[in-house]
Amino acid sequence: MCTKKLSSDKLLVAVFEEIKKRFLKRAINIHGENYVHKFHTNQCPLALIGDDSDDHRIRAGFMRYEEMAVVRINNTCWAIALGSACGDYPADPYSKDITAVQMDEIPVPELLKRSCYFLNSLIASKRFGGELFFMRYVGSRLNPFGTQMVEFLEKNWEGNFQRVGSHEQEFVNVVVDGIIHTLSNFVEFDMKDE
Repeated sequence: MCTKKLSSDKLLVAVFEEIKKRFLKRAINIHGENYVHKFHTNQCPLALIGDDSDDHRIRAGFMRYEEMAVVRINNTCWAIALGSACGDYPADPYSKDITAVQMDEIPVPELLKRSCYFLNSLIASKRFGGELFFMRYVGSRLNPFGTQMVEFLEKNWEGNFQRVGSHEQEFVNVVVDGIIHTLSNFVEFDMKDE
C-alpha cells in the first residue's frame, strides 16, 4: 500500500490541525483553557524575520499568524500558532513555522510579535527545497525549543527528517508528540528584548 507523502508545508499544517484536534476534543471554557482563536485579517500578528530597510526604502519580511490554539500543557497555558511568510524579499527563503509562546498578562498578539527571527519556533519550513529547520539560536539568544525538538525527533523517528522534501503521514503524530514533550519540559527564560 502506498502512503501519501506530505510536503514540509503540508506537514506543518497537518501538525497544527492535529494539535487542535487533540486538545480541543476536550473542549473547555475560554478562561485559561483550550480553545482556537482566528484573528481578523487586518489584526493578524506579524513577527519580523528579516529586515533590509535603509533610509530610502523599507524591505521587511514577516511570519503572519492568522490562527492560534490556546492549550494547557502541564498547568502552563500556551498559544501555539501556525505562521506563513509574507512581506518583502527578506521572507523569501521561508515558508511556514509553528511557534509557541507562554501566555501571561501580555496580550497574545504582542507575544507572537516578540517571536521575531524564529525566537519561539518549534519547527519551520523553507520555501525552496521544502526542508524543515529548527532554530537552536537566534543570534546569541537561545531558542528554547529547537534543540529539544531535534533531540526528540532523533530518538523517535528513523531517517533524516530535516532534509527530506516529503514526509510520511505518520510523522505528523511524532512531531505533535515532540511539541507536547518540548512544551512539557519547558524551562522558563526571559523573553523580553535585551
